[in-house]
Amino acid sequence: MLATAKKNSATARPVAKPVALRGRPSSSHLEVVAPRSRSAPLWFVLLLTLRKVSTPLVVLLTVSVLPLYGWTVQTQKNWGETYAQLERLKRDERNLLLQHEARQHHINENAEKNPAGLTPKGPRNTLFMKPEPAKLPEAVPAERSSSLQMSPIGY
Repeated sequence: MLATAKKNSATARPVAKPVALRGRPSSSHLEVVAPRSRSAPLWFVLLLTLRKVSTPLVVLLTVSVLPLYGWTVQTQKNWGETYAQLERLKRDERNLLLQHEARQHHINENAEKNPAGLTPKGPRNTLFMKPEPAKLPEAVPAERSSSLQMSPIGY
């Protein structure tokens, strides 16, 4: 009986205790009397119900938001890497343009200082060439087309 009482004391229910009845000797007969049932207030019952419903809901929402958070972090990381690569490419493009212009300027300066057989551009020393007439594609001869026909493949 004591073991049952100890087990029940761990639960939320009140435990029925043996009580001696009035008018009888307490050592001979003991009867179990159930405690009076006290009903909890309505607001307390509603709070307990709200807790039972909201706890799984919060866990579900948290678990469902974690992949979204991971996706956001991954997207920002990829965007940052791609943006850094874009900036590197822009810087390289500016450097290449600068080097190209510097070489072109250097060539022009050398040509002005030491012409060495170079002549300036002008209509008198420009060569004009007539374009070659466009060729039409040749038609496939009848002999070749018959040999190219596909024979059926199979049994």
